[in-house]
Amino acid sequence: MNSSIYTLASALIAQEERVAATAQNLANVTTDGYKTVARSIVEARAPGAIPFASDPLFGAVNASVRLKPAGVELEQGRLADTHEPFDVAIEGPGLLAVQTPAGVAYTRAGHLAEREGFLVTRDEGYQVLGAAGPIRLSAGELTIATDGTVSSNGETAGRMRLEVFDSTALSPLGGALFRATGKGAAAGSATRLFQGRAEESSVRPLQEVTSLIETQRGFELYEKALNLTLNEVDRQAVTELGSVT
Repeated sequence: MNSSIYTLASALIAQEERVAATAQNLANVTTDGYKTVARSIVEARAPGAIPFASDPLFGAVNASVRLKPAGVELEQGRLADTHEPFDVAIEGPGLLAVQTPAGVAYTRAGHLAEREGFLVTRDEGYQVLGAAGPIRLSAGELTIATDGTVSSNGETAGRMRLEVFDSTALSPLGGALFRATGKGAAAGSATRLFQGRAEESSVRPLQEVTSLIETQRGFELYEKALNLTLNEVDRQAVTELGSVT
């Protein structure tokens, strides 16, 4: 079997995954707190190289094209005024910890609300976590200090749990939510929170559209190469394997 078929197939799969990541980024251009998901080709494995343990094509190909694991680009987004007391924007490194049905997740989207006496994410209703667990509010005016300390009716309710991760430790869960691998470090003094503001999406539409065009062109080239290879295999099968000696 001509192993170049499998090499080209792996390239097509890689390009398809890049298109999916770019489409996800473009769909979240207006999602506050969203961070761009990056997928780039890491290398092509050549004959004799150490195999990738998770490569489904291992053993069948001479070389395969693979992508780096999905990484989240933690570029700071623009902070916009909302004047809403339950909105908070993060300036600097760090993500808010929230409790979801599937476990702890992290986000930079600070659109919050009060439900059943707890501070929660406005859209999903996930409880915002502090050092001692979910932050419980009492009736009264809400105040969020720059260090994440939450007060209601003049009483301290807790301090938001802000953790810093390497970009490769985060994977998207949908929207502005991320799952983390391993434990993050506590955010330091370089991180500040601003009440009444929101961090906009960090996606750069023009850059993503350009990437989409380049990836689609690459997909078309690999597809043409695969078709030519398959035609050559068919030709050899007819002219060589079908011949009587």
